[in-house]
Amino acid sequence: MKYFKIKILDIVLIVLLVMASFIPNGLFAYQAMSNPIDESATYVVVKVENQEVERIKLDEQTKAHDHVIEVEKGKTNTIHISEQGVVTMVEADCPDQICVISFPPISKNGEQIICLPHKLVVEIQGGENSEGDLNAY
Repeated sequence: MKYFKIKILDIVLIVLLVMASFIPNGLFAYQAMSNPIDESATYVVVKVENQEVERIKLDEQTKAHDHVIEVEKGKTNTIHISEQGVVTMVEADCPDQICVISFPPISKNGEQIICLPHKLVVEIQGGENSEGDLNAY
């Protein structure tokens, strides 16, 4: 039975590969430090095809307004954000209109409004109750 002989360059290569495996961790940490998010604040997060496209901060100074989300060229959804931080889907140009008709207004952490034809998710994140509520039926 022959023994494997490890040369000094093999050890150097292994050490370099192990060190290189930590590069993504460092990049993510740098990105998180450069874009701090206020953990106590409440946000409306808009995702299209599971990619975050907008993050709207809700605070006491927020005035009631409609916010148009352009999903693709010519395809839009409109959400209404009230002064109390309640978000409602008020208009969509998708064929089934389920996101407008079926989803109730959202205001608590973790609640979502989903438009499947446009692959759009509107979600509340953060706030005082950041753990979320457990609703089991």
